[in-house]
Amino acid sequence: MSTPRGYIETKPVIDELIFDREGYLGVQFEDGRLIYVPVNQFPDIAQLTRSQREEYHISGGDTLIFADSDTIYHVEMFLGTNQTNAYKSIG
Repeated sequence: MSTPRGYIETKPVIDELIFDREGYLGVQFEDGRLIYVPVNQFPDIAQLTRSQREEYHISGGDTLIFADSDTIYHVEMFLGTNQTNAYKSIG
């Protein structure tokens, strides 16, 4: 019996952004994962209009750049890192 690996060894590569839920930004990954994050966690994106949000560029599969924003977003900003997401036992 094999041990489930999940996505631990899968590099998250952004495929596209989805804007189909009010107040949320959907991040679609090439491996099939889709996550939704509250757009209010990203003030610069929240200030963009819907049409401005749709004007983005994916660089290297892990970086998002919006045409009308000076902020550069890395995939870790949406998923967190192993250090921030790893289970830590108490005691």
